[in-house]
Amino acid sequence: MLFFSREPQPFHLLPTLYNCFSLYLDFKLSVWFVKMSDGSQSGYAEALNSCPHSKHHIKEDLRSKDLPQGDSKVACSVDGCDVDKENWLCLTCLLPFCGRFAQQHMVAHFESTGHCIASGLADLSFWCYECDSYINHQTIEPVWKVYYALHCQKFGEAPPFQPSFGFDRRSEAGGAEGGAESKADAAPSVHTPSDQAAQALPNAELNVNDQPSDEVDMDAVPPEAGQADSGGQAGQLEAGGRVPPSEDHPEASAGNAEAQQEAKQEGKQEGKQEGKQEGKQEEAQEEAHGGLEIEGLSAEQLADPVIDKILGTIYGNALGDAVGLSTEFLAKSDVLRLYGDGPIPFPDFVPNRHNRRWTKGDWTDDTDQMILIMQTIISKGKADERDFGRRLVRWIDHGFKELGDLGGMGLGMTVGRVCKDANFTKDPHSVSRRVWEASGKQLAANGAVMRTAILGCFQHNQLQQVVANSEKIARVTHFDERCVASCVFVAVAIALLVQGRPADTQQQVEAIIQEANAWCGPILASEQEDGKEGGRYRDEFARHVSAADLAALRLADDSGIGYTLKCLGCGVYGLRSSKDFKGTIDDVAKEAGDADTNGAVCGAVMGAKIGYSRLPRDWLQALPHKTWLDKQVVAFLRVAGLIPAAKDPSLLNRLKNWIK
Repeated sequence: MLFFSREPQPFHLLPTLYNCFSLYLDFKLSVWFVKMSDGSQSGYAEALNSCPHSKHHIKEDLRSKDLPQGDSKVACSVDGCDVDKENWLCLTCLLPFCGRFAQQHMVAHFESTGHCIASGLADLSFWCYECDSYINHQTIEPVWKVYYALHCQKFGEAPPFQPSFGFDRRSEAGGAEGGAESKADAAPSVHTPSDQAAQALPNAELNVNDQPSDEVDMDAVPPEAGQADSGGQAGQLEAGGRVPPSEDHPEASAGNAEAQQEAKQEGKQEGKQEGKQEGKQEEAQEEAHGGLEIEGLSAEQLADPVIDKILGTIYGNALGDAVGLSTEFLAKSDVLRLYGDGPIPFPDFVPNRHNRRWTKGDWTDDTDQMILIMQTIISKGKADERDFGRRLVRWIDHGFKELGDLGGMGLGMTVGRVCKDANFTKDPHSVSRRVWEASGKQLAANGAVMRTAILGCFQHNQLQQVVANSEKIARVTHFDERCVASCVFVAVAIALLVQGRPADTQQQVEAIIQEANAWCGPILASEQEDGKEGGRYRDEFARHVSAADLAALRLADDSGIGYTLKCLGCGVYGLRSSKDFKGTIDDVAKEAGDADTNGAVCGAVMGAKIGYSRLPRDWLQALPHKTWLDKQVVAFLRVAGLIPAAKDPSLLNRLKNWIK
């Protein structure tokens, strides 16, 4: 139970009666507090002594600078919400949200992300939304470590009591006598009280919540979007983002193009003849192969037109996504104020409370989910909806651990609602349909079309199979016919381009659009309204496909920046564009709105049109995890039968031994 700590005031005449009343009042207040804090329907709630979710939903290795300042009045991180009392801290991404008796933003955050454990900043209580109960910080070690850190931060001293499992209260600053502590026995990473004030993040540096990247009704725009990050690159290391190799020196990330260029320049300036020769050889190799080498692919394979267009699709998706992050959720007026008429500098765009959660130059959830589809194909040899669903759930909980993720960031509300259902991994299509029908068949967000470009590359010579694969994977989370048709259109257009369909003239481009549109007709006609023949959205679909320009799509319109047909229109814009890749993606990013998703689809379609060889080299080098992505891509190409399967070393060894 939770009790208020109070100093009893002596009643000289009735001490016994007072003590009894005080105990009764403590009990009643604790019951009221538990009920009112979390919305429990019961009149009494006791904290659970164990929680299975605490192992996976609490950020590891907390530092005092990761936590809010000692004052409990920490503002809700959702823009437009002015609640600053009794807020809750998500222990997965360390963002503060108001409670269910304010604007319910903590509940909404849990529903959209699956981050289920939070701490009340006012009283340092802990609640698990999955368990639907308070959890006891004295009996659950991961929770205790957070409590210890919050208590030190709030009161400037360690808690006056010990947990039930035992705990070493020495801080890192004090160290351990007689040698280093083991990881299991070590105290949490909390600095001494005198250090905490200097290390704590100021209120202004708290991140906004994970914005739904695929929801129609999105109302959150970072108010500080135009302000530079006063902490330099430190913002890249905040909760939920991918952590570069060195937290103290994020600029030393392996994928950081600036660091690579600086090192290369230093190498050229060395007086040793050997260094000069190596530099010349590197330059010659870059000149010959465009500086776009992928380990596992030969120059001949890179020059193959089919592989070139598939690589253009994948890396075009990633680049459009990464560049679009610069203006995601901004208003067009903010973009104009920040960048004027010039191009948006990538990867050195202006950081804000939203985009600084990602490592500099990184892609977001749009490309992450495309990679999940690719991994399903690598594993199963086909587009398997259940396997993809399981991977999606794991990604939501953990992200890509090998990239330093703490969980899937940028998750849309539609995906969150569907994936949290207990039956999702067993029958994702049924769950997806049920969620869609519960919305009045109105959910038509862009979270499916943002990820399915890869399905235009797999089995690209079999359009019937491309359509079937796209429908299957789209309906895993998005059942609406507009979402499915958007995915089919993009995948078919990409498949036609990969096949070698020419797109050099406007007439050739329109022929591709017409053929892709024809495959969508039966899907749009599958849902009827009031007994009328034909689909209710065919005209609307056609308007977005035939939009004269980006302005006609109204991408930053408050009525629904995450609408799937707006994103589809951006893909068509990429197909029609006569500009180079940079200019086209810059156009989309400057329209603001859900710019990363719009950029991802536009980049994928245009990448399929122009090929990997014509993607901007400096942008590709700025992707911090390109080497990791290269490995995924090579494995995908093997499964697709476009390059030979990897040789089995053990078989080679056996063959050599046999020859001997």
